[in-house]
Amino acid sequence: MKITILLCIVVLLAGVMLTPSDDEVFGIGPVITRATVSEAPRSFEQDDGSMLVLDHRVFISGSGFEGINHQTVVRFLDELGGTTDAQVVILHDGNHIEAWPPAGTRGRLTLVVENPDRRQASASIEF
Repeated sequence: MKITILLCIVVLLAGVMLTPSDDEVFGIGPVITRATVSEAPRSFEQDDGSMLVLDHRVFISGSGFEGINHQTVVRFLDELGGTTDAQVVILHDGNHIEAWPPAGTRGRLTLVVENPDRRQASASIEF
């Protein structure tokens, strides 16, 4: 019985000592190193067959971008606190994202990338 109790204590202690932190498991989260805005008129076919025409593309470079296209969220926050989600998000890999804001988006904005685990990164951009 003493050996069983001792073995349980060792296993419990080992579990506590070997449990990695969230940062070790999930990394430090997304990091934006560069965001560029370009005029890029492009049409996208929507699920209902209609066409969505967008006028700007934002190319985001960094690291720690996770998920797949529909899970990675790109938002644009204006200086008055308004928030607009990107209409189209293409996650090329963990380091590159293309996002198209709604047509007519203008001004100085805060760009936010949010991974499925809710970790975020932000950067200032201007249209």
